Amino acid sequence: MQVLIFRTNIDSEGRLRHISPLFINHPKVSEWSVDIEDCDHVLRIVCSKNLNEGHIIYMINFCGYRCELLTD
Repeated sequence: MQVLIFRTNIDSEGRLRHISPLFINHPKVSEWSVDIEDCDHVLRIVCSKNLNEGHIIYMINFCGYRCELLTD
């Protein structure tokens, strides 16, 4: 398992509900959350090692939101 962390613009419950279908039944995602109170609106995903950051960024961008890998 790996943990992927992203900066997003998912800043409300409505936006959170909009993206939740992406992860609820995703076979490679075991846990996920978005901290809508944080200034970076952090998306945290626990997933299998064969799911890459680019796939997550693509899915979020496709839904019309900004997503980028959060690095130190």
